[in-house]
Amino acid sequence: MNSFKSLSIVFLSFLIATSACGNKSEEAIDTETTSQAAFSSVEDATEAITDDASSTMTAQALAQIEPASTSVTITRACSKSGDVVTVARTFSGSGSVSITRPRMSMTIDMSGTGTDTRQWTPPSGQTISCSSSTGTVRFNWLDDAIINGMQLGITIDRSRSSTKTLTVAGKTKTVTDNATIQGTRAVTWATNTASSSSILSRTKTISWSVTRSKTFTKNSGDQSTFQATVATKSDAPIVVTVERLKSDGSLQKKTISSGTIISTMADGMRVEASFSNLIFDYTGENICLPASGQIDGSIYAKDATTASKTFVIQFGSTISASVTSSSGVTISYDGGTAEDYSEYNAKGCDLERES
Repeated sequence: MNSFKSLSIVFLSFLIATSACGNKSEEAIDTETTSQAAFSSVEDATEAITDDASSTMTAQALAQIEPASTSVTITRACSKSGDVVTVARTFSGSGSVSITRPRMSMTIDMSGTGTDTRQWTPPSGQTISCSSSTGTVRFNWLDDAIINGMQLGITIDRSRSSTKTLTVAGKTKTVTDNATIQGTRAVTWATNTASSSSILSRTKTISWSVTRSKTFTKNSGDQSTFQATVATKSDAPIVVTVERLKSDGSLQKKTISSGTIISTMADGMRVEASFSNLIFDYTGENICLPASGQIDGSIYAKDATTASKTFVIQFGSTISASVTSSSGVTISYDGGTAEDYSEYNAKGCDLERES
């Protein structure tokens, strides 16, 4: 699974922790709801950043679980009309993984289905083609005349289900998460640049609007439903720079230099999350968490123009976070180090082949 997935886990865990600050159950419920909105914002960034790669995130996740317990089917069909190449893809799969730690064990069962339609549009005067053998688009990623201004439009319709069974100190909890994602995304590439004599950099700008619906079922039978529209801010799309070795194309680093995602819930409450120089180092040991960078967020009630809470998450040798209320009271948190989140990296990190 992509490295940004672990970031969403950190993000969610951090915001849910803030519910302990309130003395009223209503505040705890409100905070849990906003934490889900925040989670969806970063989870959507996770998928959007690699959605132009060779397989969907759900299929990537399933494919990287232990092969003996995984079944994934992906079909592709490629067609061309004028200058535009369209790739239609369907996928389905299921799998499971088990994790064991001292006094803790966890099993995750997943399944997913979906369809994606992707339209590739090259710059004027440039030509791209279909591969009849693989059902994918074909062009030279190193040709600046093709890359600079290449556009990709994606229509998404996916469903996923996961059941996590966690046993700690002899006590077992089970949570089932059923989710659907529908919407559109748009990616535009800029020219390749040489960061150094050995590194090639490629920048892409991503914008999207999708609707996410989730139903959580606990082992008690209690259910909660969450629905939100997750979209990039109109004047602040996500800007991502990918660095690779010129010699063999191996991935070295990804940076989300800027961008803001807004998650708006059915009741009008919204969470805005902005990224600032969030760097993932793929040459180090902890590639599933940012090596450095920051996320700044704001939580707004319906129709409000002033945030009820703001938060900051900083990544470095340790992970730290703080929440500030509208009255100016700030509470800080120590998020530990990347190793503290190792159980969430069970599915691995997709290193994104294509972009």
